[in-house]
Amino acid sequence: LIEPISKEFLECKKKNDFERDEVILYNPSKTSVIMKKLLERKEFVFLPLQGYNIDQLIDIYSKAKLYIDFGDFNGPERIPKEAVYFGCSILVGKKNAAKNSFDVAIPNKYKIKNYNNVDLVSRKIRDMLFNYEKNIKEFDEFKIKISKLEVNFINQISEIFC
Repeated sequence: LIEPISKEFLECKKKNDFERDEVILYNPSKTSVIMKKLLERKEFVFLPLQGYNIDQLIDIYSKAKLYIDFGDFNGPERIPKEAVYFGCSILVGKKNAAKNSFDVAIPNKYKIKNYNNVDLVSRKIRDMLFNYEKNIKEFDEFKIKISKLEVNFINQISEIFC
């Protein structure tokens, strides 16, 4: 069973055509060595996703260019799905569930295997911020998949229990 994102997000009428800021979103509860190094460098503007209500999150997702996640990815996770749904590109460490294209359905070039190399990650982030307009289309397939998760979830429950 793959759980959909919250109905409030799916039913939101806001558009993704805001002017985007070169802000990088991250989940501060998913600590990693690389994230600490990136924050220490102060090379980019980072915004931790913590303490916001749904409306605030939608505004934040709709204005940022990038969400990064170098956590464990024990399964399909909510925040990357929400970020992509509202127009953020995402960059993840290639491990656990993020290795496959089912749970994290983004092109492999946005899944970094050697994500402890801070210079490599920094270059990738700069490239993704600079080329956001060109690259964001590569996340459309994942965005469509996310929009269909609720219907698929209901169908899966029906098949399993009915």
